[in-house]
Amino acid sequence: MLNKSLKSTRRIPRPYVTSPPPPPPPHAPVHPVIMAWHLRTVLADALWRSEAGVPLPDHRSADEWVDDLGDRSARDR
Repeated sequence: MLNKSLKSTRRIPRPYVTSPPPPPPPHAPVHPVIMAWHLRTVLADALWRSEAGVPLPDHRSADEWVDDLGDRSARDR
């Protein structure tokens, strides 16, 4: 009985493994959404660290982080 159920579980994932993932819809703005979440995460990290008195990972000030993010996002446009 156990051997039969193991065989059936091996057969189930096969279509999922061999099928390619569907393409994203043409209207999906993937890059801007990812960048927005990245900016939000970095800014939130800088905010809580500066409020808690915890140094930022590269020991710059929060203002320097924000300026750097602005420079990088302007370059990526």
